[in-house]
Formats: sequence, C-alpha cells, structure tokens
Amino acid sequence: MPLISARYGHDVYAALTDAVARAKHDDPLAEVMLVVPTEPIGTAARRWLAAHGPNGSPGIAGLSIVTQYRLAERIASPSLAGLGRKPVTAPVLVGAMRAIVARSDTCFTPIAHHPQTARALADASVELNRVDPAVLPTLAGDRLVTAEVLDLHQKVRQELAAGYFDEVELMRVATETVDTLAPVVLFLPHELSHAEQKIAAAVAGGRTVTANAGLRGGA
Repeated sequence: MPLISARYGHDVYAALTDAVARAKHDDPLAEVMLVVPTEPIGTAARRWLAAHGPNGSPGIAGLSIVTQYRLAERIASPSLAGLGRKPVTAPVLVGAMRAIVARSDTCFTPIAHHPQTARALADASVELNRVDPAVLPTLAGDRLVTAEVLDLHQKVRQELAAGYFDEVELMRVATETVDTLAPVVLFLPHELSHAEQKIAAAVAGGRTVTANAGLRGGA
C-alpha cells in the first residue's frame, strides 16, 4: 500500500489531489473511493476537491466519500439484512445492558436502578468491542470490577447477536465478502481498531489503495 505523507493544512490536501488524480489514471470520470476517518473531514475533502480537482480541473465526478464504517456498511449490509439482523443502536445497547444488570448479581447491583449505570457500562462495551478479542481475557487480572465489566460486555453482545449486528460484526462480514471496489484512497487514516485493520488489509488485497497521511512536523 503506497503511503503519501504531508503536513496538515494546504500540503496534505494538495497531496490528496495528487492521490485522487493518480487513482483516476487521467480519466476525470473514473470511479474512486475516498475513505475518511470522520464525516467532517469528508466534508472538508469534498469541498477542497470541488475547488481543486485532479489535473487542475475542479470537480468531484466519480468520487465516493465514505467513512470506514460506511464502507463496511456498503459491502456487508445486504448480506446481514438478508439474515433479518439490524444495526445495534445506542438505545438498544443501553436497554439490553440495563436488563442484564438488573438480573445479575454484580458489584453494580446496588446502583442498577441509576440511569447512568447502564449508559456507562454500554459505553464501556462499545470500547471493549473494538479491542482484539484475544486480548480481552488478559485485561482483568485480579481486578473484580474490570472482570465484571468484561462479563457484562460478553453477555450483552451474546444476547443481541441473534437480532442485531454491531460495528465489529459489520466489518468482519465486510472483510470476508469484499470483492469489487473502485481504487481506494485512505485520507488522514487514524489509529485503526483491530476490525478496521482487517478490513483495510482485505480492501488493499484486491485493488489499488493509497494511504494519504498527515504530519504535524515532528519525527
């Protein structure tokens, strides 16, 4: 995977223009997939390319701008929807966690009724879900609270698995089913989670992918 690096600001956006031009192979109508870390960065990239297009021609014809989650959704959602599963929303996750905490005997039992308890545990589950599954058993050590948070995380994911899919499941299915995509440019990639690394590698395995990284001036 070629890596292009430039300083944040004008330089990194100029490098983006060059990366998109190379991906288009001098065909202004050729399709290119621009993968961005956040929606605001995607908006900024769209505005820049609309005014400073490849080869000096303003415009973004043939360009799709998506986050990595939206890319995975585009690839995997049809097969997951075909199984009757829906994406896990925050209210669904909090509600399921609240029900599990209410019927479990844990250190959180005395505060199970407090609305922030389920929300905090659901937030923890979201973060734990992004960790490499092989690492999870090593996190608790002899810490009871951590062990019980991990146990609640596993229970809520198992309970929701039949009817819902989460971000990690979406990316796993996308990794396994990715086939034909346009050339891809990864713009300002951040630190990728375990699932994000896998889908990036799968996408890079069968097509042209260029990573466009930003630098802040230090080593």
